[in-house]
Amino acid sequence: MGNFFQRFRRLALVCATALTAPVATLAQDEDAASTADADVFETGLGEPIGRVSGRLAYNSERGPIVGLGIETTRFLGRDQHLQFAVEADENDTRYRLLTRSDDLFGTQPRLSLLIESRQQSANDNFAFDVSANSARAGLGWTLTDDLDATSYLLVSRDRIYDVAPNASALIEADAGTSDRVAVGGELDYVLRDPESGQSVRLDLGLELGKRDDADEGYLKITGGLAYTQRLLGGDVILNQTLRAGAIDSRGGTSSIGDRFILGSGSIRGFELAGFGPRDLAVGREPALGGNRFVAARTTGWFPNALPDTDRIAPGVFFDAGSLWGLDDTGGGPGGASPVDDDFSLRGSAGVTVRIATGIGRLDISLAHVRLQEDYDETRTVQVSFSQQF
Repeated sequence: MGNFFQRFRRLALVCATALTAPVATLAQDEDAASTADADVFETGLGEPIGRVSGRLAYNSERGPIVGLGIETTRFLGRDQHLQFAVEADENDTRYRLLTRSDDLFGTQPRLSLLIESRQQSANDNFAFDVSANSARAGLGWTLTDDLDATSYLLVSRDRIYDVAPNASALIEADAGTSDRVAVGGELDYVLRDPESGQSVRLDLGLELGKRDDADEGYLKITGGLAYTQRLLGGDVILNQTLRAGAIDSRGGTSSIGDRFILGSGSIRGFELAGFGPRDLAVGREPALGGNRFVAARTTGWFPNALPDTDRIAPGVFFDAGSLWGLDDTGGGPGGASPVDDDFSLRGSAGVTVRIATGIGRLDISLAHVRLQEDYDETRTVQVSFSQQF
């Protein structure tokens, strides 16, 4: 916990600096408007032009999390949206700066710039340190009431360092600094029927990039489908999601910084990096991520199951999926031990409960893993809590 408290003190210093800086106005986050009062600073017209919010959270994968967010819609005195957020847990510190102008070119396209930075120290899942920094400039269009499109240019620099001794050859090969330039596009389609309580969301992403060497590129494709339906007069809410992704390397091999790494957000009952290709020939049997994944989740909620309260919603779930595929399977300390990167189905079923505690939402899942490999890392009980103020 020592690292966590050091990061907490750093975050507190950032908070104090932000709160005492002579910037714009402060108001409360819209999503938490009913949970706390906030000091509001107004323009001469009595309109709040900014807000500050905090976040306290916990989940089984990251442990305690603290965060600070600052937002204004009058950046540089113009109708520009600016968000800054910092978040820290025991091993991770993340920074995020987003600026967006919806009216720079008239009505469309919308211009955005996203800058992100992450510093991750070695932990139980990954025996190395990571520094990741990126900038993404995007243009967005609303094509119809239900369909949005985005194109973007991405530049990034990632560094993997302080790799543990006798690590997998596949991880040692990724150590060092990697630069990347990419262009991409996204489509987001949302259809809602308020009368029936049905909603459908479809998202697709395509990214084409070059790494350090001009001859080393990649193509990344991701997609997702989400469906929600209210049944039996609202006594049952059915949520279903399907997500998939693939990375195809051209003229090189993917690194652990490129590949997909999944956990309970995809299949409940598994740790972060708890399933997928793993080097069993070295100590700690490190997870390697995978070039391809598919994950399906089905949850049935019963919001009216308990009489005299609407603050507790029990549910049942079934999840299934897989993470597989490496460009190089030469594992072990010297690269002579093959890694199994074949498709292997995982699955779990269980019960879950969502509780509105008054100080934040608490989610608890009890999972029984029904399909797994012997080397997978599982967790029967998973807990998450989050509150913004």
